[in-house]
Amino acid sequence: MMVAGTIFKGAIHLKERLRRANIDIARSQEDTLRKLLRKAAKTDLEKTHGFEQILQAKRIDIAYSERVPIYDYNSMHEYWWHRAIKGEKDVCWPGRIETFALSSGTTGSASKRIPVTKEMILSMRRASF
Repeated sequence: MMVAGTIFKGAIHLKERLRRANIDIARSQEDTLRKLLRKAAKTDLEKTHGFEQILQAKRIDIAYSERVPIYDYNSMHEYWWHRAIKGEKDVCWPGRIETFALSSGTTGSASKRIPVTKEMILSMRRASF
């Protein structure tokens, strides 16, 4: 009987830890979305999709999914990235994007140009360490 009690207690403890972890993950994701939306203020993407209104919503994750459509690579390129490639600034991210990574191309065109920002590189460095 003692073994069953120990297992039961362990299961309750594990369930509580997982519940707290899920709350922390959701909060972290919301904080990241909020930070990215604030950073993208004054871009053409923000003006089109109203990030300021999203940030004022009670549930910014729901407001974001309702206001911002899902873009595949081709539509993202067609509506936004082609302008950044030509050197326009403040298209999807503040300032002018100076670096574009060339993908090996998995669908559609043979290769794709993906914008890479300084913040993106720093974030990848931090994550890798």
